[in-house]
Amino acid sequence: MTLHDFIEKFIARNTMIRLWKNIDNTSRLMLTDEAVMEWEALRIKELSDIEVICITDIVCERDIEAVNIVVDTDLGREDVIKLFRDYEKEREAERKYQCEGCVQKTLKED
Repeated sequence: MTLHDFIEKFIARNTMIRLWKNIDNTSRLMLTDEAVMEWEALRIKELSDIEVICITDIVCERDIEAVNIVVDTDLGREDVIKLFRDYEKEREAERKYQCEGCVQKTLKED
């Protein structure tokens, strides 16, 4: 099942998730530098078709609770982190544009 379908079907809205990748028979690599919201992963098209292998748990020793999803992907940790950072920059630019639009509209009305 793809990551997009898995999240849509099994993960509740506004749930924190982490993406993991198997690197050998006993170890996993966390693909995100922190837990992210499930809706962020849904909005990054490069992650949509990644296959889900399993869920490990909802705990990660020192970090906040999140659903830990193991995926099968050729993307490396840096690639996935960059995808989330680029997405955050896009969201920031949209918010800035929306706020500037509100201010300009208010000024014109006065």
